Amino acid sequence: MQAILEAVREEGATGGELERVAQIQRRRLESQLQRNRYWLEQLELYHRLGLPVDRIGSPYPAEPLTAADLREAAAAYVPKDTVIHITQMPAKDVEPPAGLRRGTTTAGPAR
Repeated sequence: MQAILEAVREEGATGGELERVAQIQRRRLESQLQRNRYWLEQLELYHRLGLPVDRIGSPYPAEPLTAADLREAAAAYVPKDTVIHITQMPAKDVEPPAGLRRGTTTAGPAR
């Protein structure tokens, strides 16, 4: 992970990577614009932050992000002396496998 962050700080991203991210964001926005919940959440957010609501339909800047933009942002917001600690916790609604449920064993039923 540190190697990836270091590469982003020094080199930014390739044009292909940036284009892929822009494509994913466009697709996600297109599908979200069709959902009422998205509009409600965005109206609440824009109102709370005091942002102009005319930007909800097109929240991304007209000019695409460049490798230099990403490099500058990484240098500013993820400096070299920063440590990122990620802990992944299991989802609460996930059932463990049958043999690992509390009170059971993998040896099978008692005889």
